[in-house]
Amino acid sequence: MQGFVLTLSAIFLAIIIPAAHAELTWDERVEFGAALQEIRGHLWAIERNIDGQKQHFEHDLEHVKAHAFHPIGEVYPNIRDAISDVDARSDDALREALETLNTLGQNPQSTPPILAAVEKARMEVNSVERKVLGPVAFGPAHNAAVASSLITLTADEYDAAVIDGMVDFAVELQDAYAFLMIAHED
Repeated sequence: MQGFVLTLSAIFLAIIIPAAHAELTWDERVEFGAALQEIRGHLWAIERNIDGQKQHFEHDLEHVKAHAFHPIGEVYPNIRDAISDVDARSDDALREALETLNTLGQNPQSTPPILAAVEKARMEVNSVERKVLGPVAFGPAHNAAVASSLITLTADEYDAAVIDGMVDFAVELQDAYAFLMIAHED
């Protein structure tokens, strides 16, 4: 019975979600999914820097600035066209959420509005994922491919963070940790 409900749910989602996701190749779907997970990793890192233990490498309000900027400055430009091709309103909503997060994140002392902006950005990422990728975003093959991509990105971030056995760039180390945590969820 549960399998029938899941199948029926997938068919229903495929009908109500725009079919534009079908135009993406497998590699584009994986790349797009990994970009959304990268944004989620930065959102996770923002929360950890705000709420983490003060003695831990994941608690530094100044690092919130970088993690708030990266989604809009580094990731979003790479996925903007794919989103706007499917749904211009979703593109606008995600861009606005990420811009707001970046603006608020530049004053990390004001944490409640930042955390609210993180939740709004997360909600918009979820919406974009459903609209652009459709049901494939929730399949095990796609999740495994996205996780693999994130693990590669984790290694790159770690290499950028650790120089001669010492952590030189804590933000990159936080990125590596966040992306690994997100990959684990996949």
